[in-house]
Amino acid sequence: MTAGDRPGSLEPRGISGSIDDVLWPLLHGTYWYTGMQALRPHLLSIARDLAADDVAALDRDLVDRLRGVAEEEPIPYLPLSEDHYDHAIRLHPGIVPGQTGLAAHLGGDRNR
Repeated sequence: MTAGDRPGSLEPRGISGSIDDVLWPLLHGTYWYTGMQALRPHLLSIARDLAADDVAALDRDLVDRLRGVAEEEPIPYLPLSEDHYDHAIRLHPGIVPGQTGLAAHLGGDRNR
């Protein structure tokens, strides 16, 4: 994905918010929800201002990532099950108590 803005603008405290939150409807709402395993976004910031040397370096980074994509861990979204969510598809109180926002729906030990 390319972005015309500075890298900091797509971080949790940036003007646009975290890239993971910006892409939530696509990564979780389309890919994960329909059974695909979403991978973390590969973001290229300030795309409009890249010099030829920058493009070459970003090209190498992307090629390196694609070489390992088959082994890359997907984003660990919580399973849509009664163990995690109630009938309204709201997290049970014991799953990351006090945590709000989209990050609360990620798996891992912190959610138990």
